[in-house]
Amino acid sequence: MAIIWHFIRIFSYTAVEGVWKVNTKPLVKHFANYTPLKEEEIQELEARLTERIVKRRHFILQAGDVCKHYNFVVDGCLKMYKIDAKGNEHNLQFALEDGWI
Repeated sequence: MAIIWHFIRIFSYTAVEGVWKVNTKPLVKHFANYTPLKEEEIQELEARLTERIVKRRHFILQAGDVCKHYNFVVDGCLKMYKIDAKGNEHNLQFALEDGWI
């Protein structure tokens, strides 16, 4: 099973030989902080990326959903939270720009 990576942002697309592709520069730059990627690794990454647009107050997962993706935040902030039996919200994680959730 392939892992699909998601960007959380509206991208400007670039047409390459009639094919629309995701701008991978933010993620490649993030990986370069740890290890530089070879050109063939960048191409493999491009083949596996999909874009996801999440508007304010919308969800990437609902209660009961199984998480099947890693999400890289390009713009904005996401939070993960749970609601206890009393209806209180508990923040579990925040993902800022260049962060994972």
